[in-house]
Formats: sequence, C-alpha cells, structure tokens
Amino acid sequence: MKVQQVDERDARSEDYAVGYRVMLVGPGLRIAAFDVDDATPRDVMEWAESAAATREANFSIAARTRSDDGGVDLIWLTPPPETFMG
Repeated sequence: MKVQQVDERDARSEDYAVGYRVMLVGPGLRIAAFDVDDATPRDVMEWAESAAATREANFSIAARTRSDDGGVDLIWLTPPPETFMG
C-alpha cells in the first residue's frame, strides 16, 4: 500500500454515491449483479466476501452514481469483473 499526502483542493469535481454495485463472477464466467444500499463500505465488503464464498465466485465492488441520462455510472473500488474473465 502506498500513502501520499495531497492538497485536497486538487479535486476537479465531486459526486455522491447512491449506493454500491457488487458483481460476482462465478464458474463458467457467470455474472450476478447486485445493488447494495444503506450500507457502509465495510458492510458491502463483508457481504461481497460472503456471497462470493457461497458461490465459489470472485467479486468486484463499485460505487454507484446516477448518470445524466437516468442510468447509473460505476466507479470501481476493487478490480473490475473483467479482471476475472481473462
């Protein structure tokens, strides 16, 4: 892990996450997607670890924001699902 102090004023924009999206990539590259709301990052990580273990899957976690067209935008907080599809 690398930690570096920064000037907080360098951020060009901010947005608020409306929740999280967890993607489980299981055997045969089967994908299951779940939206998780009203949870802390730790809650989401614990749920993802448990859900992945019961499915013998890998997981990815993203912060979910609303896009201008009414859909969602994802900001990956862990390696994205494509990482497990190689």
